[in-house]
Amino acid sequence: MVWRSPGSKSPVDIIAIDDKGYVKLIQVKSHKNIKKEELETLKELAKKYENVPNVEVELWIFDKKQKIIYNKKALLNL
Repeated sequence: MVWRSPGSKSPVDIIAIDDKGYVKLIQVKSHKNIKKEELETLKELAKKYENVPNVEVELWIFDKKQKIIYNKKALLNL
């Protein structure tokens, strides 16, 4: 199941849950210029779910035909 909330109206753009209960919370950007507030919110989510193995928080950046994915561990190190 997937929910989509584009346009920075919520902390994440995509919420995906599979049939086994694995959850992905994804923020998608079309450039590397993410607002400081948005990044801090993602880092807070990453910290909240840091030790929850079935929840992943990700930042996807599409920049010049390249996709960069930061998972929760990488987000916490930004």
